[in-house]
Amino acid sequence: MKIIPATQNHLQSIATLMVKEYQKLNDDFKCPMYQTDYDLFIRVWSKRIVDQSSEFPLFVAEGEKGEFWGFVALMFHQERAEVLMVALEEGHASSEYQALLEFGLQFLKEQGAKFVSFEVAPSENEYLSFLQKRGAKEVSVKYVL
Repeated sequence: MKIIPATQNHLQSIATLMVKEYQKLNDDFKCPMYQTDYDLFIRVWSKRIVDQSSEFPLFVAEGEKGEFWGFVALMFHQERAEVLMVALEEGHASSEYQALLEFGLQFLKEQGAKFVSFEVAPSENEYLSFLQKRGAKEVSVKYVL
C-alpha cells in the first residue's frame, strides 16, 4: 500500500466511500447523525484538494497498480489537529487501516500538532487498543438520544 496526497482523480472514490462509512455509522446509531450527501462531499472536498494551504489535508491509500483502497481525512489548525475519518474499501486488513491512521497521525505531528483528537465509534472498538498503545486517552464520551 502506498499513501499519497489526494487529487481530483480520487474524488469520486473518496465521496462514495464517505457516503458508505457515514451511512454505516448512522445505521449503527439508529439515527441520521451524519450527512450522507454525495454531491456535498464532492463540492467540499474538491475545494479542499485544490487548496494546498487547506486546513483539511486528505490522503489516499493505493494498491500496487494504483487502485483506490481508501483515505484518511485530517484537520489541522495551529497546534490542534483531528483525524476526521479513516476509511478503507471492504476486504482490507486491520493492519492496513492502522498503517493509514499511523500515517495521518505522523503527518499531523510533523506539521506541528501538539495534540490530535479523533472519535471512535462503537463499531470500531478493535482500534481502541492500537490507539491506547500509542498513548491515546479518553477525554469524553458522546451520547445520542
